[in-house]
Amino acid sequence: MGDLAKLAGMVRDRELSKVEAILSQVSRLRGDIARLTEAREARVASGDLDLARVSGAELAWQAASEAELIRLNRQLAALLAQHDAALRVARRAFGRADVATRLAQADR
Repeated sequence: MGDLAKLAGMVRDRELSKVEAILSQVSRLRGDIARLTEAREARVASGDLDLARVSGAELAWQAASEAELIRLNRQLAALLAQHDAALRVARRAFGRADVATRLAQADR
């Protein structure tokens, strides 16, 4: 039973590390989204006439930044779905490891 508990603990740790890796990616993406959103808001709030606004490059930048935000939000949604699935697997592995540990302790 002790070997089974060790194996179950290793599986639990592997599944938890998958969840942590996904959360790291989610955090990075949320940071990217926040930075881009802040840049867009700052640009809108600034009423200064500059070469970008006068030449029309502002509109191209707004369109490109909007497309990038859409892409980043899609990636975030996909990662959050992966996180939910990985969390379900990790919870199951955690429960199995807990039961295996209790059985090993009772077996002694």
